Amino acid sequence: MNQYSQNNWKRNFLTIAGGQTVSLIGSAAVQFSLIWWLASETGSPIMMSIAGVFAFLPQLILGPFVGVWVDRLSRKTVIIAADLFIGLVALVFALVFLFDTPPY
Repeated sequence: MNQYSQNNWKRNFLTIAGGQTVSLIGSAAVQFSLIWWLASETGSPIMMSIAGVFAFLPQLILGPFVGVWVDRLSRKTVIIAADLFIGLVALVFALVFLFDTPPY
């Protein structure tokens, strides 16, 4: 293996890992802010706990099963599709908050 290919895979890996890190931090920030927004608007700690449970429920239910399915697909395609979907949902939430007060 030559020097170029050793550095090339490291650069590609660090680019993808850095992008995923930024994406996960952004997704966690949106999730955190939505939970706190619900808590502040309703004034209910019960609503905050319910929102927290529902925020992590998809990971809990789908995680063990989807992981096996995703391993059979192209990781690059899965990462791009997942990040685009999360970005689209965050954009919709941002637009709803910008132009109107969402119902709760």
